[in-house]
Amino acid sequence: MAELVHALNPTRIVTRGSRLSEPDIKRLDPSPMQRKLRELVGSWIDSGPDLLVMFRKHPSLEGQLQGGSTLLLPMRGGKAYLEWQPFPATLSDLPPEEQALRYFALLITNPLWHRLGGPCARCGDYYLKNTVRQKTYCSRRCGSIRSAAEAVERRRENEYQQKIQRAQAAIEEWRDRKRREEWDSWVARHAKLTRHWITRAANKGKITPPSADPRARIASAQRKRWAKHKKEAATMGT
Repeated sequence: MAELVHALNPTRIVTRGSRLSEPDIKRLDPSPMQRKLRELVGSWIDSGPDLLVMFRKHPSLEGQLQGGSTLLLPMRGGKAYLEWQPFPATLSDLPPEEQALRYFALLITNPLWHRLGGPCARCGDYYLKNTVRQKTYCSRRCGSIRSAAEAVERRRENEYQQKIQRAQAAIEEWRDRKRREEWDSWVARHAKLTRHWITRAANKGKITPPSADPRARIASAQRKRWAKHKKEAATMGT
């Protein structure tokens, strides 16, 4: 199974600046064989895993996995074992798709197939599960980093929502008091935000500017009608 996990995961290059610094991990792009093998394992996981379901969905796959050879392994005493090998010793000479099929055959015929876990929710690697409940992360490190990142994301989202609430409350206050100053400048100052932030939030529809509010449009229409009537009255008076 360790060989299978190694075949599934792209090569990693780890460099460390000093003993105290975190290692810098660079992942290479998956090889053609790895992409095919990941596709097969992903379909297998999505099926349940259930090979009968998978083979019904991909009828040609079962026939492609019929190759291999059976070896007789003699033991001390009068017993021998039969071992099925899904690929020859010269695996590297096979095309990438054929290599992936042989590795997949190793998985589905291994009595420890249930120990394969992944892909990891953080790094995307496959791994061997240490416990039955290990279903999300390949290691404690990945779990801790992901949990910390999610906590930061939640905090940022809460802060963003608070900014929206402050901005919208300031817009309501600006409208009610009929300030002469441009609304976005006034709102930015009183909500303790930047004018750029206010503009972006309005463009994204996160806040409702005075001009987009139905009450503001009604008030604007009323002012225009009043100005028109005033102008007509002045014209008639002359």
